Amino acid sequence: MGLGKRSTLLSQTGSVNWAAITALAASITAVAALAVALMVARQMQQQAAHLEFNTSLESLWRLDADWNSDSMLSLRGVAADGLLGGHPSHELGEVMDFYRDMEFLIEHGTIDVPIIAHQFALPLQMYWYASADVRDELLKDDSGAHQDLEKLVTLLTGAESERRHSAAQVPSPEQIRKFLRAELDHSACGSEEEESDLRRTPL
Repeated sequence: MGLGKRSTLLSQTGSVNWAAITALAASITAVAALAVALMVARQMQQQAAHLEFNTSLESLWRLDADWNSDSMLSLRGVAADGLLGGHPSHELGEVMDFYRDMEFLIEHGTIDVPIIAHQFALPLQMYWYASADVRDELLKDDSGAHQDLEKLVTLLTGAESERRHSAAQVPSPEQIRKFLRAELDHSACGSEEEESDLRRTPL
């Protein structure tokens, strides 16, 4: 501030300019309030993101537990056996229902797509293409099921392809057969483990 220039905090008579001081104080308060608001907003965003991530993980753990439960392993085994033998069973519809429940969670923002895609994109894709000749008949009583599942297949395979930095590919018939045989073997192993647990349980 130059020597010949009066301070804006002083009036023309040399007294304190209270109006200027009040305006300066108000400006400082406004800047401080804005800084606090930005800090609070940032913290709230971080908390929301943390909560969303935890919710996604919890949903993933629940889905994984359901998918690998004894009852679901049995359903998957029967469904795979039916597809391998060319005689699709009612259990295939129940496997598809599992994925429809997953689609519901995704649609309502309960679970993050990249997280769920890494775990479930492959089996969904395999069951989807393995049931190509029978799914219309299987889902005929629910007009929205086919559309929901097709959308889910596209969503999950796309997310997994993006994670892998590779284009999504339609599985070959041999890849589908290997997957179904693995599902059947996995189901048998689960049954054997359950029987072994029962044998170890004292009467």
